[in-house]
Amino acid sequence: MKICICTTPIRPYPTNYPPFGSLAVIQALRQVGYQSDFFNIDFHRYFDQDVRRHFESHQYDVVGISAVVSTAYAYTKQLAGWIRAASPHTTIVVGGNLAASAEILLRKTEVDFCVAGDGTISDIRGSRVTITPTFSRCGSGFHLPPSAAMWGWLSAARTSASR
Repeated sequence: MKICICTTPIRPYPTNYPPFGSLAVIQALRQVGYQSDFFNIDFHRYFDQDVRRHFESHQYDVVGISAVVSTAYAYTKQLAGWIRAASPHTTIVVGGNLAASAEILLRKTEVDFCVAGDGTISDIRGSRVTITPTFSRCGSGFHLPPSAAMWGWLSAARTSASR
């Protein structure tokens, strides 16, 4: 499974302040055996064509967008559109404070899921885990292999396999 965690520009100028939420997601993925790419748009301030080219060339299965401020809406909408155009099969998840505006994100952008607060692992059966985010465009949850259950900002406390 190809996974990318990316940031959005959240201040006028780049800073060396680390994106702790994104890094926590990546660390959690590594702990359960998944590698993910980290695309730090906030720090590097890539040109738009470079961002589009990145998603065209990598064809991710899941892209997590860390949008920690509400002013990231316009960029998040644009970014989700680029991702969808480059890779229509990609599941796009938004986490961070912007996910509190889930209704708008799900209606007006290409975002598939918003995680406002903690997501929940709602079902573990065989080789699939259902993660139920707070808000969804296309159903009650999305599926990842069981080892991805610790996916960071979803902050999912593992439920009992007997459930």
